[in-house]
Amino acid sequence: MACYLNENVYTHTFTPKEYQVELLDSAKKKNTIVCSSTSSAKAFIVVKLLQEFSWQMRINSGKRALFILDLQNVPIMTSHVKYLTDLNVISITKNIEEIEHIEQYLKTYQVIITTAEICVELLNLRIIEDLTHFNLLVIDDCLYGQRQKFIKLIMNKYKYLQTKDKPRILGLTTGLLGSELQPDRLEAELRRLEKLLNSTVDTSSEIVTLIRLSCRPRESIIECVRLPPSNLHEELRMIVNNAKAFLLEHRYDPSEIYDDEFLDEFKEVPNPKDAPMELLNDFLEILDDLGPWGADKAAVNILSKIEKLKVKVPYERHYLLLCMTSTTLVTIRAACDNTFEKLDDLERIMTYSTPKVLQFLEILKQFKPPGEKPDVLEKEKPAEPDNTPTKTLSQVDDDFWWVSTLFSVEKVADPLKELREAEHEHKTQEEVLRKFRCHECNILVATSLLEQGCDLPKCNLVIRFDLPNTFHSYIQSKARARATDAHYILFAVEDEIPVFVNNLAEYNEVEDTLLKRCYSLEPDREEELLADAYNAYCRPYQPLQEEGAPNVTLANSIALLNKYCAKLPSDTFTRLTPVWHEERDPLGQYICHIRLPINSPVKQTVTSPPMHNSLLARRAAAFMLCQLLHKTRELDDYLQPINKENFRATEEDWNNFALDEPDDENSEVRPGTTKRRQYYYKKIADALLISAFPIFTRSGEVSVDLELISHKIVLNEDQIKKIREFVNYTFTSVLRLQKYLMLFNPEASSNNYLIVPTIKTTWGVNVDWKFVDLIFENLTTIPVVIPDEERKNYVFKADNYRDAVVMPWYRNQDQPQYFYVAEICYNLNPTSAFPGSEYATFEEYYLRKYGIQIQSLTQNLLDVDHTSARLNFLTPRYVNRKGVALPTSSEETKRAKRENLEQKQILVPELCSIHPFPASLWRKAVALPCILYRINALLLADQIRRTVALTLNLGKVHLPEDFKWPSLNFGWSLSDVLRKSREEELRKQEEKFKQLEEKTEENLQDLKITEVKRDEKIEEDDISKSDSNVGESEDEVPNGEKWIEIGTWCNEMADSADSSNSGAVVRYASPTSWLNLDHGYDDFSDTDSDLTLEDSGSEWGGLRIEFTGDHQAEALDDEPEDDKDFYLFDDTSAWKIDDDSELTESLRKKFHESCSKNREYILSSGILVKTGTAFRKNSNRISSKETNFHIELNNFDFNTLFIDINKVASPQPSNTSEDVYVNEYDISEELTFSFDKQPNLEEHPGPSPNVLLQALTMSNANDGINLERLETIGDSFLKYAITNYLYSKYENVHEGKLSHLRSKQVSNLNLYRLGKRKALGEYMIATKFDPHDNWLPPCFYVPKQLEEALIDAQFPANCWTVADMAATRNMTLDDICSMVRERGEGYALPNIIPYNLVTQHSIPDKSIADCVEAVIGAYLIECGPRGALLFMAWLGIRVLPKLGDGTYGEVALPRSPLLRHITDPEEELEKLLDGYDEFERHIGYKFRDRSYLLQSLTHASYSPNQLTDCYQRLEFLGDAVLDYLITRHLYEDPRMHSPGALTDLRSALVNNTIFASLAVRNGFHRYFRHLSPGLNEVVEKFIRLQEESGHSLVEELYLVVETECEEVEDVEVPKALGDVFESVAGAIFLDSDMSLDAVWKVYYKMMKSEIEQFSNRVPKSPIRELLELEPETAKFGKPEKLADGRRVRVTVEVFGKGLFKGIGRNYRIAKCTAAKCALKHLKRRGLIRKIDN
Repeated sequence: MACYLNENVYTHTFTPKEYQVELLDSAKKKNTIVCSSTSSAKAFIVVKLLQEFSWQMRINSGKRALFILDLQNVPIMTSHVKYLTDLNVISITKNIEEIEHIEQYLKTYQVIITTAEICVELLNLRIIEDLTHFNLLVIDDCLYGQRQKFIKLIMNKYKYLQTKDKPRILGLTTGLLGSELQPDRLEAELRRLEKLLNSTVDTSSEIVTLIRLSCRPRESIIECVRLPPSNLHEELRMIVNNAKAFLLEHRYDPSEIYDDEFLDEFKEVPNPKDAPMELLNDFLEILDDLGPWGADKAAVNILSKIEKLKVKVPYERHYLLLCMTSTTLVTIRAACDNTFEKLDDLERIMTYSTPKVLQFLEILKQFKPPGEKPDVLEKEKPAEPDNTPTKTLSQVDDDFWWVSTLFSVEKVADPLKELREAEHEHKTQEEVLRKFRCHECNILVATSLLEQGCDLPKCNLVIRFDLPNTFHSYIQSKARARATDAHYILFAVEDEIPVFVNNLAEYNEVEDTLLKRCYSLEPDREEELLADAYNAYCRPYQPLQEEGAPNVTLANSIALLNKYCAKLPSDTFTRLTPVWHEERDPLGQYICHIRLPINSPVKQTVTSPPMHNSLLARRAAAFMLCQLLHKTRELDDYLQPINKENFRATEEDWNNFALDEPDDENSEVRPGTTKRRQYYYKKIADALLISAFPIFTRSGEVSVDLELISHKIVLNEDQIKKIREFVNYTFTSVLRLQKYLMLFNPEASSNNYLIVPTIKTTWGVNVDWKFVDLIFENLTTIPVVIPDEERKNYVFKADNYRDAVVMPWYRNQDQPQYFYVAEICYNLNPTSAFPGSEYATFEEYYLRKYGIQIQSLTQNLLDVDHTSARLNFLTPRYVNRKGVALPTSSEETKRAKRENLEQKQILVPELCSIHPFPASLWRKAVALPCILYRINALLLADQIRRTVALTLNLGKVHLPEDFKWPSLNFGWSLSDVLRKSREEELRKQEEKFKQLEEKTEENLQDLKITEVKRDEKIEEDDISKSDSNVGESEDEVPNGEKWIEIGTWCNEMADSADSSNSGAVVRYASPTSWLNLDHGYDDFSDTDSDLTLEDSGSEWGGLRIEFTGDHQAEALDDEPEDDKDFYLFDDTSAWKIDDDSELTESLRKKFHESCSKNREYILSSGILVKTGTAFRKNSNRISSKETNFHIELNNFDFNTLFIDINKVASPQPSNTSEDVYVNEYDISEELTFSFDKQPNLEEHPGPSPNVLLQALTMSNANDGINLERLETIGDSFLKYAITNYLYSKYENVHEGKLSHLRSKQVSNLNLYRLGKRKALGEYMIATKFDPHDNWLPPCFYVPKQLEEALIDAQFPANCWTVADMAATRNMTLDDICSMVRERGEGYALPNIIPYNLVTQHSIPDKSIADCVEAVIGAYLIECGPRGALLFMAWLGIRVLPKLGDGTYGEVALPRSPLLRHITDPEEELEKLLDGYDEFERHIGYKFRDRSYLLQSLTHASYSPNQLTDCYQRLEFLGDAVLDYLITRHLYEDPRMHSPGALTDLRSALVNNTIFASLAVRNGFHRYFRHLSPGLNEVVEKFIRLQEESGHSLVEELYLVVETECEEVEDVEVPKALGDVFESVAGAIFLDSDMSLDAVWKVYYKMMKSEIEQFSNRVPKSPIRELLELEPETAKFGKPEKLADGRRVRVTVEVFGKGLFKGIGRNYRIAKCTAAKCALKHLKRRGLIRKIDN
């Protein structure tokens, strides 16, 4: 079947609007009576009609509206009008005498809502003068029975008015098309209403929509004979009848056995005979209907059902009778097996099935596809429709290979008692529908349940195995046959035929009666044939001039147009359709005017030339419009709508991003993600001017800066050699950094600068040559053992040891240890007592342990400290990255340690050699690596700044001599941190002290308390913590009792406790609401099904499935049924009519005559297939009317249908005036921070290296700075800049395509490529600084070939010893390489890091992208928005237009959005924006170009607005503007939020939920223009929720409705409301000449309280919170599509603690909901601790 592609595109006429919108259209044009039955449809029409007329109401002595409603509907309608419009409304339901000055009082209201009695009274008392003051009368009451007299009185007043003064009338009737429908009275009833209300009835409604939807399938009634039953059949019936007879004789009377006291209880017990009887009767029905083969299959099902019942039944007698029944069925199966065993599968079916089944199979055979699979839907109503023979057939019969069946049944499990069962059934059903929709199966067997609500694909065959018994049932199933040339086949046994043919005749007549009054009809058959006849005369329009290329003709133009409209961006509630109307010219010819939905870039109205029939005119107009769409590039050359993927932007580099590496796309890891890492060589800087920066040594925070001492130093060769050796010595012998096989070679190293010791003298600072020489002489000195003899004359000189570094020579000679001399201990000598008990004196210790005799016993001993092994002083040791002190040992402990001899390291001077480096210099040398590292990094940052300055002229390449950058800071200084931590310590101690005092007090009073009791109390405290949201505070409950409560904690308590303190509005849905949906407006429900039909066009309609148990629930889309207050009530007495006037009688007579004509037609035309005649799929039918067309072409020129694009040039919108504008309504306070402020870039040096360094430092470098904060701000500015550029560059491109372009630009992949192109990876700081592992000292280098040798040999660096190093000094490079390779062979060490840590680092692609964003952020902070834009342009991001001379211009302000397709657009604008002044005052901004305001509040469905586009483009812009404003505001917050908090705050403040809530709080919804019934319902529900909760957005920000369950669905927050909040921001932005400050003034006022509240306590996203609390155990599943096709479900499993589900509009929302649900549950059960942020 060809209709798989887009199931629901109309082909024969323009896609109709929703019937509610059609009704609204006819009510706008004339007095109308509406027959819709759903309350939401009525509310929609009333409110929207009121809004259309409201422009006449807001002026002082303006018109008013009068609603005459049923008493119970008055408050409901009042709330609708109050919530959804900006009009003043009053309801009068009490005696009017009680209201003082009523006339004056009523004058202030524009809408009066009252009942008919009161209205008549108001008219009689002349309180309402006459009806001329009103422009709208809505009547929904007193249309039947006695009370009509009130309406007649009112209508009499109406009749005498002048036509121009008459108000519009809208009548609402309800029960009219209900199930009590009396077909023969329908016409009379409609006419009576029309006369009564002086209006016309428009029958558009759910049911009529269905009649119109079906593409008139071919109907056939198949007559089946009843054959005399076979022997087996008789035998089976005997067995069952015997069992039934036994049951009937069975006596069950418990009162004979038990006393009267149990009587009441026995009344509750069901009769044990009922269930077995029911099962046996079902079985007999199936036996008669399907024959023994089917009955045998049914028996299996019934048996399994009995087993389930046996498990559940609590009474013995019931159990025994069920066992008896199951025995009966086993007997039946045995009888069948006995007969069947001789036959194969196919023979069994053919021999033992009724003619009805056999004929059914014959018909299926005719639909066998020629290769492709069709779609079939069969309906039948036996109890368990599993007995379909089709499944077996597909396995045994070649003719049925294509059959793949599934079945769907009504739910039988009761979700209250059998949770598991019910959930299982629900799942199965969802799955079945999903498969049928995806065409995984192609036959669906179902009960009447599926007539309603479910959204199924078009079927090409619908079979009613059982006849429909009501009009609704008939229409419902027939409407399922929606494919072209579909068949609708009804099976009837011969004795059912006469009655059914009568019914069918009536149904057809009712259809006609209803269609006559439906004002937007499909063309009928004849019109189509006539129009088709013209097709041949018009050549097709074919863009590609090649054979067989797609073309558009008169015949397919309408379908193409519908397809185009369906592809326009819109929400799930809205159906976008072409807007068209027809008129006739004086010659009676038809002219069709058509325009597209307002968000299509093609805005013109296209008018067809006059044509012979209306369908032809429509086709001609569509044909012209399709050409226009192709010429404006909305359709491609294959005439397919251009979607976002194949949309081409005008600038080249938007589409083809240069791929740097050819293998980019094919590698198994996606480029641009965190998973793919690449290696970059670390860059070495080449110049010297930096900002000061801190390092943190043992002595505290030290500021480091570079100073130029002199230009004049000149070195000779000898000096250079000595200095080089000094450098080598410092890094190898002192700091021992020659870890890796790096070679010392200043000539070859790129890192070639020298470091010298200096000395301050009277004439300045000089190189300390003396010291350099000293080192040069001692280059190779290492400590050696000095024998006792030589030490005899040792004399101790204290001065030699002050400020010295000593090395004990008696141990570790190959790796000597160095110690600073901390102090000389004058109180100790070698004979002093040795700490600890093993040795008496120091002397003894050395003798016994090392065999060394100390010679001088008078020398003082040395207290020494280890020289630092820690060489990374970039950050203080005990402070974390946020600048918070970490716990360390307290001062006392430190002091005690210092004073205790055992803790000290004591050395004997005689046994130590003194190192040539003094301690003070050594301490400085230790800081060298990190200083040089930091200097290099800052210089690299400066290099980026200079590169940009060179190419862009942004910043200075050469800075003046005396220029100083500000110092690098971490946002905190060490002294502050230490001060804070000290204060914190003191505070804690004071608290402890206080608590102690209080405890002492208590203990004195409570001496009586025993030990046990105290323990108990402590424990109890713990428990109550975990359950602290139980809702009782501890002091209410005495200890003992509380214990018990916790011990027997159960669900009921949770309910009572939780509901008492849950702040959110909780609406519990009744769990059984899908069993008893009798809302009183079930005029649609079938008599045989108790499900109400809400619009069957909408999703599941009446099929509300919710389970509220402990495991799953789903918040409803319809209101739960206990919430009756918000549905309009219906008058159910519609058909209790006692009207037998002559007119009625004559109409009834007419009805019956037409019916008998229909009957004749059914019997004679081949619709009824008699027994003995076979059904033929394509037989020709006698048409009821023969028609001959004569085509009058009288010289009609078809060339008029071809359009010339130049002639339809659209009128250009005007530009706005350039004068300075003052916002009169400004009520905001001054902003503390200006977003628009731009520093002068002429004189600007560019960004400071330390801000750039921050942007280049990844967070895993564990430094005091990192790029995360800058990245957040850069990310949001990047999005804003690209959005703004796209918006103004592409004026007619809709939001979907713009979003796609934007996402390509801001994607990590693109940013990574841009960053890579500029070699950012070489500048970045990607790893923690660890000089021992990953730092190359100056003058050292690693030769490339050595590097390769090492990587090949896979030999780890840390296996090289000092000896190895020493050995390499005199070898050539080749020798070294071969040595390395030999070494490597001896070791088999897998997974060694495959790159050289010293010269390379590995960076994930995504981090490069992050870095790009952070550098943008750095330029933004330092050089203002223009600076950031220029930098982005340098990177290659399109955010500024390029001028001819290669410089960059400014983004141009787009033209005014006002379109000039109608006469006098300004006046129309004023009319549409009537009353919006109030809104402008409220938000505090007066628009100078008000068309922006209109555009920002117009939804795509609001076709009456022909002046502007819809809000989608402005929303695209406003979203980015708000995101940037909020992010930047948070960034500038003096609280300096950490990167994590910044991200969390940003996502908490920039999301649809909060925007929608703020929009409602500020009344945006009252001015929001849309015509989408589905949207209206969701919006109305959300607004009511907000109003009732007092617009709270507090704690429960993310979760609006709470249910006690493990599956939650967010109350759908209508995305449209959040969108409008954003689009108004976009409108203000453009209207104020792109001023961000103007937008923020308005929006900060609205968001201030939320921003403050969240900033003080940062909300976490539920997903993050859950993953932080359960990092190992929480796992999110894949999203599953729900059966309604609109929402998804996500499951999160927390191992060992439960499964939780969430449902939402998309994966993100569903995932979030699931996480909320899990958190809430686990917290309530105390399974996770609640953590405070």
